[in-house]
Amino acid sequence: MKNISVIISFKPILKHLLEVVVKSLEAGNYKKWGLNPILPPRLSDNEDYGVAAERFWNESGWSDRVQPLVPKINDWWNKFGAKFTESLSADLKVIEPEKYYIILTPFGPGGSYNTSQSAIYVRITDPNDNLWWQRVIVHEIAHLVSVKQENKDHARNEDRINKIVREKLEAMGMTELL
Repeated sequence: MKNISVIISFKPILKHLLEVVVKSLEAGNYKKWGLNPILPPRLSDNEDYGVAAERFWNESGWSDRVQPLVPKINDWWNKFGAKFTESLSADLKVIEPEKYYIILTPFGPGGSYNTSQSAIYVRITDPNDNLWWQRVIVHEIAHLVSVKQENKDHARNEDRINKIVREKLEAMGMTELL
């Protein structure tokens, strides 16, 4: 079984994610993809998003509110998540990374991934919505392990991933995540 490491940390991980989100937003990618990422509230239009994010992080108590998710995610992974990824990787004939990094964030789109770090970013707005993060994790892991099969069209990739995830969840009897 592959291990996970659940991370709640502002620097440097979330700062990097925020930079990627802002660049994608400015390039018009999210609008083109029909996504509306959450960004930290700024005090003025001139304020840097990194400064706004650090203020939010330090003042909001968000990290304290999501900390109880760490053992929940680890338990879920040990019971279901690892089996899902192992089975999916076998189906796709790919080798899983040694470890997945699940990074909880208050910003960005619902979820994203970074193949070079074997990282999955999960935006948490409601720490009590367990189905949300479970769905995001399986969806982003499907992207992560099948990235070599992806093409440049975002909509086609999402359709392909949704189909792969749906079929695997149904086959494993994990339909509550559909």
